[in-house]
Amino acid sequence: MSNRLAWIFWLSLGAALAVYAVMVLWSLPYIQREAGGLRPFDLRPGGYSLADAAAFLGKLSEPGRNFYLNVQHWLDVFYPALLALALASGMLMLAPPSWGAGRWLLAALALPCIFFDYAENRYVAALLQSPADAVTAEMAAAASLATRIKAVVTTIAMTVFLALLGLRAWQRWRRTT
Repeated sequence: MSNRLAWIFWLSLGAALAVYAVMVLWSLPYIQREAGGLRPFDLRPGGYSLADAAAFLGKLSEPGRNFYLNVQHWLDVFYPALLALALASGMLMLAPPSWGAGRWLLAALALPCIFFDYAENRYVAALLQSPADAVTAEMAAAASLATRIKAVVTTIAMTVFLALLGLRAWQRWRRTT
């Protein structure tokens, strides 16, 4: 199981990093340029107000809107699942076997990352399909909440993964000294 898990981890991590690089280096900067320099919803982990959403949508060009709805959201179909798979398999590999079922509970921390990222995409798509002046406070609040929760659960999952990585490194260092 360990070799298979390692294979899953490295494959999903590599694919997630590749998709992330495409988004960070190409698609999200393109959207930001098409919105007059305003940050896309995906790059606002602290959320946004109705005024922020309306300002972004008011500045976003039609090509930028289509790109966000199609290219960016297509990339963002793959990224959450790949990231969650990498985090979950990494946690399973790094957590000591003596933790038993606790290893699986830690790995399950990656699941909300997928759910809230897809929820964010759904709510952002609704914003993008609406004229700036038709966006309601409820629409902006729902999208913003999904964005904030996505940021929190992803931070938690990544922190747990990094803590397990640090624990593993510390254990190896202690064995060699």
